[in-house]
Amino acid sequence: MKKIALILLFVKMYSLCTAQQKHADVVSHEPEELHKAIVGSIAWGILGGPNYSSLKGSEIAYVFADDQAYYKPGFQIGFFTRARLSAKFSLEQELLYHQRRIGIQLSEGLQRYNTTFNMAYIELKPANIGFHRGKMRLFAGPYIGALVQGSIRRKNEQDEFYRDRRIFGDGSNDETTNRYLQKFDFGANLGVAYQFSNQLGVSARYLHGLTDIFQYANSYTQADSKTDKISIYNRGWALTVSYAFVR
Repeated sequence: MKKIALILLFVKMYSLCTAQQKHADVVSHEPEELHKAIVGSIAWGILGGPNYSSLKGSEIAYVFADDQAYYKPGFQIGFFTRARLSAKFSLEQELLYHQRRIGIQLSEGLQRYNTTFNMAYIELKPANIGFHRGKMRLFAGPYIGALVQGSIRRKNEQDEFYRDRRIFGDGSNDETTNRYLQKFDFGANLGVAYQFSNQLGVSARYLHGLTDIFQYANSYTQADSKTDKISIYNRGWALTVSYAFVR
């Protein structure tokens, strides 16, 4: 239901932006010189906001206790630059700290419980191509993320929660007892943005991971029948507020 609600929010934001822009086109006729003046301008600034992350793939139950993962809220914050290539197109780069929190289910002994899987990435979006229509912008591009933190909220023998960081991985982990995370994630993002002024803007976007996030280099030595990649991928939605400095 959360995923459907986010999709509807995305569509609604696009519809509102389009309707507002049509109204602006009727009541305002800006000279062509004003549009030409922004070509070649460069904006830079800060952005941040909430996100909702989950996992998708056919082998979630191979690592966790259930074949489903659930959206949970996190956040992202960082910097961006945007160069206006023409009256209609721009090129944008973003560098973010991106926290992903995901609902999962674990099974330990006779106990089965819901908990949270946490990841944090330093994420680079090197080339978001934007298409502008008035104050509205549609954009899409690739992203690459470097994993800087990973943990699972587990229960100990006293039934108390603690943060288990073994899933991040280290040199001593031969995958005998637990899998660990790949250190890079690659995917694509697409979204819609609305600029209230030259400085203030908002955006909504969808993020689609394309690389499997779990490492399993030692599948042969562990005599596991599974010897190929573990098909689990990042998915997410994000809302951001941005503030730009234009020159």
